[in-house]
Amino acid sequence: MTGKDRMVADLKAQHEANRREYEDKQRKARIDAKEPIVDPALFTHLENNRRAAPPQQQQPQPQAPSVPRKAPAAPRTAPQAQSARPAHKKAPRREGAPISPEAARAAAARRAAEEERRKREKAEKEKKKEEKKKSVLAIRHAVMGYFGISICILLIICGIAASIFLLGLTSHDEAETLPDKLIYYAGKDKTSLPYSSVYIGGKYFVNMTDIAARAGLTMSGDSESMVFSAPPNEKAIFTVGAGHALVNGVSVNMGAPCFLRDGSLWVSADFADRYISGVSVTLSDDKTTLTVEIGEACSFLLKNEAPLDTPTVDDLPPSVVILPSDTPRYEFTNDLSSYYKYMDPADRDAFLLLINPSRPFDATYEPPDLTSVLNVKKGKNYTMSLYAEKALEALFVEMYAAGYTDVVVTMAYRSYEAQEKQFNTYVYNERYYYRTNFEATGKWFSDAAYKALGESYIKEKYISKGKTTLTKEDAERVVRSYSAAPGTGDHQTGFSCDMHNLSSTSVKFEKEEAYAWLLENAHKFGFIQRYPKDKEKITGMSFEPYHWRFVGQYHAAVMRENGLCLEEYVALLEKE
Repeated sequence: MTGKDRMVADLKAQHEANRREYEDKQRKARIDAKEPIVDPALFTHLENNRRAAPPQQQQPQPQAPSVPRKAPAAPRTAPQAQSARPAHKKAPRREGAPISPEAARAAAARRAAEEERRKREKAEKEKKKEEKKKSVLAIRHAVMGYFGISICILLIICGIAASIFLLGLTSHDEAETLPDKLIYYAGKDKTSLPYSSVYIGGKYFVNMTDIAARAGLTMSGDSESMVFSAPPNEKAIFTVGAGHALVNGVSVNMGAPCFLRDGSLWVSADFADRYISGVSVTLSDDKTTLTVEIGEACSFLLKNEAPLDTPTVDDLPPSVVILPSDTPRYEFTNDLSSYYKYMDPADRDAFLLLINPSRPFDATYEPPDLTSVLNVKKGKNYTMSLYAEKALEALFVEMYAAGYTDVVVTMAYRSYEAQEKQFNTYVYNERYYYRTNFEATGKWFSDAAYKALGESYIKEKYISKGKTTLTKEDAERVVRSYSAAPGTGDHQTGFSCDMHNLSSTSVKFEKEEAYAWLLENAHKFGFIQRYPKDKEKITGMSFEPYHWRFVGQYHAAVMRENGLCLEEYVALLEKE
């Protein structure tokens, strides 16, 4: 037998064994289910043998334990056949009725169908397993892709940070490479000074005492305050260590604190160059020479313009009426007697402090008696000057009694540093407005920018040239129309607060009933609206219905009676 024949025989034998095993399992299942046992293969095998085999002599067989059955009569075709033969005994049959060939074929068809079903199920399982495997691989690849992108972004950020760091080191190195000496020209006189004595904190300083002497100004004062006068009535008062000076009654931000050295007052070169008429300060390109030129006529008149929109007496209404010296008394729903000393302070004028672009304050100013505000937005903590906060408490007692219990304070005292941070954030947002708002608004620049700069200006300078970013100077102009620059904000006084009942601070508060109640009653507690709607050109700020300022009952009553904003009222008092 060849190898191929043996292999075929082995496969047949294996197939036969599998078939027998399967049929045994089917038979056992039928027995357990008490069904008739049918062995189609055996039946078919015996039937085929019976039909194909020639007649043979039957030998008597022992009787089966079961009841014997009578054999059918055999045909008598030969003499031997006529003699009696023992009856042919069939093998005992297994329990169950015989099955027809059709039923056997049907059973075989069912088995084939069952096998086909199992194959399909197996194929489906394999398919699902393969799909799951592909999904896992896809997710793994996606995760690896995102991880790779994250690594790239992290590397880029690290690269930028490293560049900034190196740039900072470079800038530091450049600062260290500045010359040891600086040539200082005052008029025609030349002096060599240590660089560190003139360049301090990123600012250049000039000798104000020397300038005054060369210009023929009158000087007086001591180590705490210096006064420089020029005819006919020009006067500048410098407080040593302060960052602002009082020039002709106007508080001017000098950009850096002044200081005394060897009996001479030194002020920032920017201040001298910008505000003192007849004085010009220039720095050479190589930063080695600082020249102070002094004209024949030196005065403290502001070079640029008079204080921003500061009203004069002529600008005030002709029929100003000052109320009697006694403060009006008002009737309240609740007993507010414990608050009277705060609402109408003994020192009436102590709360008329005016801070605006014309009267800036430096970072050193802070109210001396700050205290926590009672009625604030949940989760917030604000402070105000003691008298202003107590008067505000009385206002809230009455306002809540009137039914406006949803009004809260959303801002009060704000330091110079906090105002600076907020202002710079606003400037950045205005400069790059299109980055976060273009898709929603279709505009490159905000409505505030169009209002502050003018549509024609924006079209000519930016849109026509395809520019989408405002310059820093233009962005600051825009922001100053709705937010005070550092040192010019009313919140730094400690006498102001923002209060409303909206989800966020907005001019929409004007439409609320609570706002109408404040308009009619705030003065009774010593508060005024700091930036009224019809005074925008005078205050330099847009309308803010939520911003209220404490000045005391007396002054609040006078300003309400005469329709004056704080700038107008202070100007009127200073002229008297």
